[in-house]
Amino acid sequence: MNLARTLGAAAALMLSACGDDAPAPVEIESAPQPLAGTLDWAVAGAWRSEEDRSRDAALKPVEFFDVVGVDPDFDILEMWPGSGWAAGVLAPYARHGGGSVALAVPPAEPEDDVEALNSRLRERFADTSVFGDVRFTTFGRNTGPLAESNSLDVIFSVRDVHAWMALGFADKAFADAFAALVAGGALVIVEARATEGGVQDPAAPTGYVQASHIRRLAEDAGFSFVAESDLYANPADDHDHPFGVWTLAPYNRTSAFGAAPDPAYDRGAFDPIGEPDQTILIFRKPGS
Repeated sequence: MNLARTLGAAAALMLSACGDDAPAPVEIESAPQPLAGTLDWAVAGAWRSEEDRSRDAALKPVEFFDVVGVDPDFDILEMWPGSGWAAGVLAPYARHGGGSVALAVPPAEPEDDVEALNSRLRERFADTSVFGDVRFTTFGRNTGPLAESNSLDVIFSVRDVHAWMALGFADKAFADAFAALVAGGALVIVEARATEGGVQDPAAPTGYVQASHIRRLAEDAGFSFVAESDLYANPADDHDHPFGVWTLAPYNRTSAFGAAPDPAYDRGAFDPIGEPDQTILIFRKPGS
């Protein structure tokens, strides 16, 4: 049934009883729906959680995936996908377009927090009619290849480099990504951006990393630098907070790691900042 046509006809019937001078009915048009298979369609999907949607204003999913150039027929892998924000958009997009998505989760022991997070991810992406066949693999200090050599078109990492540095295997992360990508494939790194200058702490204890240091890690692994985007730049973030980057959204810490949250902690100086200043770095594996 055409709702606009029906409402217009009903209005005409009511107005006809009022005489010939009644104004013409106005058709009510519904908002156009995004074309199936597009990024707009994937972002608007009912399968996305309210938590994910709440971050769209900061993370700009359509603009982000446009910037990095993701086609729907690509074979894509995300390293350490967290709760699955990016995959919630990419998996339906790739399923509709003939591509695929894989998630490389941290290795975990049974009953620990990481294992619980990984289990929730598997449950979240279990519906193949929506997400396609999302494959799971692991990445950590002692894990094997991310995927078959020269098999992936794009690899994403969203705010993981500081953790790999702290754990001492950032070099392995970039080397494993290089091996898994096809010639010409892209590595996309999102990271909280430290102020340039001085010596980068190799453990990245604040969660901020200099973009120049990330470039060195990637280039040492064989990648060529392509571009840097300021889509996630936040000039309000001075990179200096009592609990590092985790002081800001979406973490909103009120105490140091290992301590209980402090409900009395004054967040008045931090909440207006929003999410941290971040860089998007795009690298390419040489070749056609």
